[in-house]
Order: sequence, then structure tokens, then C-alpha cells
Amino acid sequence: MSRQLETFKISFTGFMIALTAILEIINRLVPLRAPWGMSIDFVAIPLIITFLTFGIKYALFVSLGMFIILTAIGYGGIIGAVMKTICTTSMIIILWIISKISSKYTSVINYTIASILAIITRCIIAMILNYYWAIPLFFGIPIEKAIEIFFYGSIIGFITYVSTMNAGQGIIDLYVSWIIFKTIKKIKIRKK
Repeated sequence: MSRQLETFKISFTGFMIALTAILEIINRLVPLRAPWGMSIDFVAIPLIITFLTFGIKYALFVSLGMFIILTAIGYGGIIGAVMKTICTTSMIIILWIISKISSKYTSVINYTIASILAIITRCIIAMILNYYWAIPLFFGIPIEKAIEIFFYGSIIGFITYVSTMNAGQGIIDLYVSWIIFKTIKKIKIRKK
């Protein structure tokens, strides 16, 4: 790999980390939040665009940058930063594993199949982390009490709500990123 390309990849990664901070500031100004702090936002899109553009190595650097930024300025502090980072990073790891097993994401069908598996993984991880760690820690109450207050005393309500929020966020993250990535790629091809 040429030194110039490596420099570009590092600069791109830095830009994506900075973009994460900008998107989090916008999210703070116009929030769409669950009662325990989870937001539907665009903060993780730079991470996924980096993965699609340059692969897992650079995406993990953006993931670390996102974690630091969300810890410093994110709504949920360390809890929100851990949840957002783990849930989003789990999706790119699944996408990366599937790309190693099959082929790169050259078609929307390949990407959709991989995305479904990534979103299912995200939902499972989010449910486990919310149940055993995030919600009890965020509110300082046992999960049973939180389920009673926020989910009408129903574990099914908890599973449905957490899964719906995370599936929605996963779809936004994966498909907005895909559209941006493919658009930039088309523009680049046309210029050649």
C-alpha cells in the first residue's frame, strides 16, 4: 500500500471521528429518546461508512473514537457510550465475518442478508446488556422494577420495545451508510 493511500485512510478515519462528534451534538439538540436514554440518531453512520470504505481495521479506530466522544459529550455518559459502541460494533463485526465467508457487499441482496444477521445480533446484545446492566445502572433500580414501570410489568414488552428500538436504529445505521457509500462510489466512478 502506498504511503499516500495510508495517509488518506488515516485522514478519512480522523474526519469520520470528528463527524461522529458533530452528529452527537445535533442529536443533543434534537433528541428522539427512549425513557432510559437510548436515542434514534445518525451518530454511528461514520463508523459504518468507514467499514464499508476501508474495512474493519479503520472502522475499529472510528469505534474507539465514537466511544470516547460519547463518553465525553453523549447523553447517557459512559452507559450510553458503552451501549452505542458495543451495539454498533457488533453489527460491523458480523458484516465483516460474513464478508470473509461469502463475498464483498456488491449487491443490495448480499448486504441485506448480512444486515439482517447484524441487526439480530445487535438486538440480542442490546437486550442482554439492557436487562443485566444498562437499565438497572441508569435508573439505580432492579430490572424487575424498571420492567414494571416502563414495560407494564411485561418481559415481552421489554423484549419488544428494546428489539424494536435497536432494529430501527440498526436499519437507519446500515442503510443510510450503504446509500451514502454507494453514492460516493458512483460519483468517484463517474469522475474517472
